[in-house]
Amino acid sequence: MDNKKIFRIAFDFAERWKPCPDSLEEWEAAAREAGTICGQNGNNPFLMGLITAIYDEFDRQWKARKGDTVCE
Repeated sequence: MDNKKIFRIAFDFAERWKPCPDSLEEWEAAAREAGTICGQNGNNPFLMGLITAIYDEFDRQWKARKGDTVCE
């Protein structure tokens, strides 16, 4: 898979959940979707890294907005 396609997949994932999941149910749905996306694309390490980085950025946004994490 070429990098252009990988970036597009990661970008589309980020856009669907932008600015970040807002409830525990949304966080769980985003995590399930992330796993599905990676699995459907052969668990490509580069794609997995991008998806993980996006999910981490969502957590930073959540903390900035709520002053906490959804998981605590």
